[in-house]
Amino acid sequence: MVRAAIRRQVISHTLMTVGVLAALAIGEWATATVIVFFMHMGAYAETFTTEGARRAVKDLTALAPQTARVERNGVEQEVPIGALQLAKR
Repeated sequence: MVRAAIRRQVISHTLMTVGVLAALAIGEWATATVIVFFMHMGAYAETFTTEGARRAVKDLTALAPQTARVERNGVEQEVPIGALQLAKR
């Protein structure tokens, strides 16, 4: 948050801090607690969805075939994916 403030960037943590400090300044302890609670829940939800997406991409990548069938000179061959090149037209 300090780096963002130095670069004059407003991030969610900046808004949370301002909200909490303002709530505390006027004596609204419950409001400050609610702000912190919801920001932590948002961070948890973000982490949960990010990890889920990362896991899904990893699982999909694992399903990718490691070989391909190509036809060369009228003969079908199975070759590693890394050995493939795009045909020039």
